[in-house]
Amino acid sequence: MGRADLHIHTKASDGLLSPRDVVEYAATETDLNVIAITDHDTLDGAWQAWRWLRAHPAVRLELLWGVEMTAAWFRHLLFYWLDRPPRRLPRRLLPLPRLIAELRETGAVCVAAHPANLLSLAGPEVRALAARGFAPDALEACNPAMGRRREPGVRQLAKELGLGLTGGSDAHGFRATIGAAYTEFPGCSRQHLFAALQEHATGAGWHPTPVHTPLRVLARQIQRAWLTKPGLLQRPREQ
Repeated sequence: MGRADLHIHTKASDGLLSPRDVVEYAATETDLNVIAITDHDTLDGAWQAWRWLRAHPAVRLELLWGVEMTAAWFRHLLFYWLDRPPRRLPRRLLPLPRLIAELRETGAVCVAAHPANLLSLAGPEVRALAARGFAPDALEACNPAMGRRREPGVRQLAKELGLGLTGGSDAHGFRATIGAAYTEFPGCSRQHLFAALQEHATGAGWHPTPVHTPLRVLARQIQRAWLTKPGLLQRPREQ
């Protein structure tokens, strides 16, 4: 079984690490096969990581294209592509069904980020989307920012609706948190991972050793997120 961290942020949005920092750490200090850089409402970080990996073909780590989009009412959804993503992302704050439909037309799969958190889809919203044919492909069951108390409910909801499960560190600034939560899938390549996401066949788990972000790093990241707000100010641009 392969392992992937499908939720990582960089300086391209509200993170503190460069895409290169993330890739180098994940490749040398973890057992991950695949990562996804999922900056808020921008693909800039993913493009930087992709270019760096192309320049270093000996690196064993693979990249799945990803982004964390902000829908209406500040609900957060993760989207992933196997091949290159669209040149331009939809605008922010679109209604959930429209955002999901527009990005699925580009070949993306959709994952509900940290369900039941403040900026997330709750159970009734996920059920309502499913009833209209817009259910996400998976729910993020393991995410340190969500904690473990809500995990059983997320797993039960995914089972009820026939959805996959994912895990991601939601790393924003401390290298050691990368891989703290992971997505498990049959095989080991990004092709295998994407197929498992499409088939709702992914699982979620935790690294056996819990890692906590130091308060000084957390304070810096919060300051960047709330004062700089790159995810709120920047517009997606053509690559």
